[in-house]
Amino acid sequence: MSTKTRTKLSRRGILLATLAAGAVGVAPLTSSFAEEAGGKTKADPTETVVEGTAHFSYRPFPQDKFKLTVNARGNVKGAKGTFTGWHTPPGEPQDGGIQGTIDCVLPGGRGNVTMTGVVTKTPPGEASALIGHRVGLSISTHRGGRVGFSWGVDLEAPVVDVPKCNGPAPFAPVVAGRHRISGNTEYPAF
Repeated sequence: MSTKTRTKLSRRGILLATLAAGAVGVAPLTSSFAEEAGGKTKADPTETVVEGTAHFSYRPFPQDKFKLTVNARGNVKGAKGTFTGWHTPPGEPQDGGIQGTIDCVLPGGRGNVTMTGVVTKTPPGEASALIGHRVGLSISTHRGGRVGFSWGVDLEAPVVDVPKCNGPAPFAPVVAGRHRISGNTEYPAF
């Protein structure tokens, strides 16, 4: 039997074993399962990784402190991770912030990324209207960095879900800290 034939057979065997395992209700060994079991897997070449914390200024409230923390990985077909955005007026303690789960990471090349996520928790008050809604986030790491967040574009607009993988241009300049974008940083990410 030639090497080419053996390769085809082994690929078919793996495919059939995977299908058979699914047919009898046994989950095939996936990369996430391997990671949970302590195995090491290769990074997915289609995934973009976004992580870090940045403090930024926001023109409507120039004296207030703002911060965005992101820890996410994925692409337009699926993503996982979290984000938290804080707004702390002068003289007030920092609250728990607007927290959510990331559902899309879309790289824009050269240090730019757009993400969406669903808000899961907010501090009491006006921000609680965001719970359960998809919001858009954007990050640029150029020239000190900028961030954008959909709920800060028009403060008078009603709360609506942002379409998946859409967000505003990064409009708020970073003043301290930084975000890192790695992995697949070029569009398309699928």
